[in-house]
Amino acid sequence: MASDADIVRCTSPWPGTAAQLLEGLAALGSGSWPTERVCSAGGTSVPPSDAIQVLSGLEVTGVCLRSEGGQTWSSELNRAELLRLATLLWGAEQYRRLRHQATQLELVVTMPMAPSFLAHELPEAPGWPGGYLSTSDALLRIAQSARSRIIVMTPFYRRIRIWLAAHCV
Repeated sequence: MASDADIVRCTSPWPGTAAQLLEGLAALGSGSWPTERVCSAGGTSVPPSDAIQVLSGLEVTGVCLRSEGGQTWSSELNRAELLRLATLLWGAEQYRRLRHQATQLELVVTMPMAPSFLAHELPEAPGWPGGYLSTSDALLRIAQSARSRIIVMTPFYRRIRIWLAAHCV
């Protein structure tokens, strides 16, 4: 099988659809499945003709196989590996969206407590777009730049709500 990078490259025009199709193959399990069934199991609404193009890109990498008659698809990979690759492709889809909407988006990374693997992976020198901000500074800047409302999505809602109330009254 090809590397993760090759899989992303071979599905680059449509990584989100490829992720859905891999989720469909994972849900269906072993066997050989018609394109329509793979689409349905993956929850994608793309036409089967488009799905065949995406699955063909995955076939080039060895992720899935087309039957001799060309009507069905299967994969020799186990469910966990198919789902891992789907997650990888969802990340590629998100990156693709970010590139197209880059002027509208800002990413803030809240660093975990030391010692952390993430701290070693990110360069310490400034120079990344936006530089580095503390979480409090980043949240304050986001809240102050909101025109009419702010939507916060976090598992730490109670803490964020208390913080916003204290800093953005």
